[in-house]
Amino acid sequence: MNDPHQLGIEEQHLILRGEQFKYHNFADGSTALYDIKADRGESKYMSDKYPQINDYYKEELQRQYDNIVNTDRAFRMPIVIVGEDRIGTNSIAGAMANKVFGQNEILRFHFLKGFTKANDAAEYQVIIENAGSYDISVLGQNLGSGEAWELAYDHTHYSPVNADEKRMTFESVEFLKPGLQRFTIKVNKDGDASKAPVIEHIKFK
Repeated sequence: MNDPHQLGIEEQHLILRGEQFKYHNFADGSTALYDIKADRGESKYMSDKYPQINDYYKEELQRQYDNIVNTDRAFRMPIVIVGEDRIGTNSIAGAMANKVFGQNEILRFHFLKGFTKANDAAEYQVIIENAGSYDISVLGQNLGSGEAWELAYDHTHYSPVNADEKRMTFESVEFLKPGLQRFTIKVNKDGDASKAPVIEHIKFK
């Protein structure tokens, strides 16, 4: 995601290690403290025995995390150029969303899975080199017949004209000016959580 502030510390597995203790912040919101001098295999949970040390590590990890996020050290996705005919342009990996809304998750570093609840969405950024009309194809898995999907750009909403489980296309999306532009892909109704859609790539033509 391009906005590091949108990803909370409780959504990641982060570790803070000292000379004696090692603190884990797990992606499900739980935490664990281990005495790595006495227990190298990290088999004995020590948070209850040392609550003050546990709280210190929790606060220190949050402080360091906030410091990184609020500086240019935070990781940001590259922004793809659209409108040039060369390698590395006109195609976005699904996971390269600037922002996500709803219970979406990244798969294998490149794909974005979720979109099972109405209004689940992903916002993407591109740099439009040449203003004009583009066909935008979304490639992935479990995309359905397309009736639940829409693409929104500059107050205009587009529906896919061709769609199946692995591909849907939004035709003639008008980017009226060059430069940095944002668009959103979203679903408008609930879907089957056991067959959650996956966005693998978004291609411009």
